[in-house]
Amino acid sequence: MVDEHGTGSRTWSQLRLRGRLAQAVVGIAVSTLFVWLAFTNVSLHEVTGSLAGARWRWLVPATALLLLSVALRAIRWSMLYPAGRRPGPGACFWAMNVGYLANALLPFRAGEVIRVITLSRETGASTSQGFVTIVLERVFDLVTVAVLFLVVVPWLPAGWARTSLTAISVVALVAAAICVAVARSVRLRRIARSLVRRIPPLERRVGGLRTAAEALEPLQSPRAAGIVLAWSFLSWIVLLASTVMVEHAVVHGLPWQSGDVALVATTYAQAIPSSAASIGVFEEAARQSLAAFGVASGAALAFALTYHAVSVLPLLPLGLIGLGRMGVRTLLPDVPAPPLPAPEASLEVSVVIPCLNERETIERSVRNAWQGIALAGADGEVVVADNGSTDGSADLARAAGARVIHESRRGYGSAYLAGLAASRGRYILMGDGDGTYDFTALPDFLALCRGGAELVMGSRLRGTILPGAMPWHHRWIGNPVLTGLLNVLFRTGVSDAHCGLRMVARSALPRLELRTPGMEFASEMVINAKRANLRIAETPITYSPRPAGSHSKLHSVRDGLRHVRYILAWASGTSLAAPIGALAGIGLVLLMLPGATLQDVAAGAVILTAAALALQAAASLAVWRLITLHDGGLPVLRRLVDRRFLVATAAVTVAVAALAATDYVHRFEQHGHHATAREHSLTRASGS
Repeated sequence: MVDEHGTGSRTWSQLRLRGRLAQAVVGIAVSTLFVWLAFTNVSLHEVTGSLAGARWRWLVPATALLLLSVALRAIRWSMLYPAGRRPGPGACFWAMNVGYLANALLPFRAGEVIRVITLSRETGASTSQGFVTIVLERVFDLVTVAVLFLVVVPWLPAGWARTSLTAISVVALVAAAICVAVARSVRLRRIARSLVRRIPPLERRVGGLRTAAEALEPLQSPRAAGIVLAWSFLSWIVLLASTVMVEHAVVHGLPWQSGDVALVATTYAQAIPSSAASIGVFEEAARQSLAAFGVASGAALAFALTYHAVSVLPLLPLGLIGLGRMGVRTLLPDVPAPPLPAPEASLEVSVVIPCLNERETIERSVRNAWQGIALAGADGEVVVADNGSTDGSADLARAAGARVIHESRRGYGSAYLAGLAASRGRYILMGDGDGTYDFTALPDFLALCRGGAELVMGSRLRGTILPGAMPWHHRWIGNPVLTGLLNVLFRTGVSDAHCGLRMVARSALPRLELRTPGMEFASEMVINAKRANLRIAETPITYSPRPAGSHSKLHSVRDGLRHVRYILAWASGTSLAAPIGALAGIGLVLLMLPGATLQDVAAGAVILTAAALALQAAASLAVWRLITLHDGGLPVLRRLVDRRFLVATAAVTVAVAALAATDYVHRFEQHGHHATAREHSLTRASGS
């Protein structure tokens, strides 16, 4: 039973939150466990010794071959789409790098979903077909990796690595064969069509299901499967060559088959659910693969760390470039959308007022709005967008002369979107119904719009703020910070970006492309107005305290952070990349200074950790922006940017940084001990 207060829905939400928290905890636990396994019983001196003696020049061709492998995989991904609907290999290449960036920074292989959505935005490719191609990629990868391992089994030393990887490869081939048989089965396709007709939710999506099914062609056509398989083998062989070169850089004298084992072991290991970038599981798999060939633990771990770095780091800048190129995080300002025809206005002015339980103030606000229309000598209307009031506010507004519309979707932005759509004025004055704004200032706004302005912002800071109207932290912290961010990142040139009294020309609404349902609506309007090159003006206003009995719906910290998230998510990639790159550069300089002290190393480690956390935050903002671009219709992506996942990723980053810092301290202590011993020996020698 579900009671009328929604107890059942709350219980379901609690279960979902617990499930996400459990997944995040599992990811942290798995990565922490494997990091411990990778570093336990390993001599730091051996690791640093192997790295000091590495032949780093081998990493140059290794990186080049890695990028070539990614390019070949992009061609293969393009060929997995149905003929006639294939996106270009170039678009696939950049989308794949966006996905690799997300995989490196977000947990649970988030990049697989993100790259499909990114490619869809760039080329219009079907997202349903894109998700099918991801499944097909895994099938062809399983076959390719399994075959690459099985062909070298006769040359591998006996041991657990050979036995376990052989078993996994055989299971992978069997699983791939089952997938092919299912895709080619005529009988199963008939059963699937029958189920679709009988299940209403599936029947309503029959068009999308047919589109997705078209992407199964590579499994149904032997010729198509052969071509895709050839590209798979080519890309994996190139990646194998890259792995062997990384191996030669760090560990000398190993046969190329050891690189094959390392490649296969790390590929299988990444299927284990863990935190971002498969931290821990990758290192342990790579270390054990070389240990099977008799390589010492320290040297094997040195290879594992280098191999992971070469596999991830070169792709991060390509992912950032891909974000900018695809318009997910623009490196250059977006080209404004062409103006769309707006409905004809039958009145000169509309006053739109959002309302949620404003019984004490809504009636006075409506009458105040009518006074403003009369003072301007304009023909107009007052529209109240009721957002689910339960205190009779809608009836009071109607009695005061307003046209009341109802919007069931909760949110400041949702109420305004409904009110704007229902308005009939050539110019629309927007203001809160809480009694804090004076609608008799309408003539000042209208004069500026008649003079050519397309958005007129009220300014409380250049006008009059009556005593008790604005809390000190809004006046001196919140508004200056948010307005400053908008002016620095978007050059809006306004003094009070979040003033609730503003007027917009109806003809500008299509170019504003407003869609945000929450408090971020205020930031969205200003940002989109600047991006669309609207003519923005400003006029001073009077801001009054709320009448007694009226309660604010604003949550200062939560809504302020939502504004910050929105502003940063729509900032240019350069604006975000510059401070991250500066932090990383300073951290590296401190770590690599000749004669660096322990304090230098500690400061560098802290700054590098901050840069890594900032990069993770930038990736989560990119995902959140994808969500807003799709009108919130991507619950999978919403789960990926859940704060628990981001906290989990940040926790693993900090944990790894702490482990690295501990190792550095240990190394410095050893270095100091050896230096002291040398000084004593020299002193004794000189004395004798």
